[in-house]
Amino acid sequence: MLRLSLVYFLIRGANGLLSVLALALLSRFLTSEDYGRYALIVAASAFIATVGFQWINVSVARFYDASEGQRGALVYEALRFYGVMVFPVAALMVVLVALRPWPWMSPDVGILVGFGALGLALHALGLQFANAFGAPKVYG
Repeated sequence: MLRLSLVYFLIRGANGLLSVLALALLSRFLTSEDYGRYALIVAASAFIATVGFQWINVSVARFYDASEGQRGALVYEALRFYGVMVFPVAALMVVLVALRPWPWMSPDVGILVGFGALGLALHALGLQFANAFGAPKVYG
């Protein structure tokens, strides 16, 4: 347990350092307007992924021990719920692109937010599976 915890800690620390480095580079290479657009897309994607999909990750963590011998069913159900939640996010993406509720928002922002949210949610679900299955190399 201690060894796995240390591996997870090191992986998360390395990911954090890479994120800080990426922010430093992006803030230097992008104009203020482009960086603000990037920050808006990342923040909106993270918000939608967290609000819309976090319950699936919590379910995997909660039911992992109870699913012994039926791990495939747990994975299937979690991915099925993810698939169900794709439709509301896709609908939101279509609304953002079609209606453009804010005059400053270009259509590509809605598309990037939608795909970003779906990608972040799937990534978080993969991390949850790797964590539950005790696979730090996969988690990394």
